[in-house]
Amino acid sequence: MEEIFSLVDMDDPDIKFMIYDIFRMLTLQISTQIMFTVYNPSVSLFNMTFLLTTLFLCISICMFWLIVKKMLVSDVIEKKK
Repeated sequence: MEEIFSLVDMDDPDIKFMIYDIFRMLTLQISTQIMFTVYNPSVSLFNMTFLLTTLFLCISICMFWLIVKKMLVSDVIEKKK
């Protein structure tokens, strides 16, 4: 487990915001799924669609913070020069 964290620079503010966004998305997804399941008992709480959607959203958040934002920030920096 330590090897995984050693690969990630936890001092980078983008990584901290990315982790915050992932936790926020997980909270929203799980709480919404619980409310939807209570409202509609025929839907299971942790079905495959829910799990895949949550996984894909978390991957998309990582892609944004690690790729898209880096490109946008570098573009802004280049325009300021």
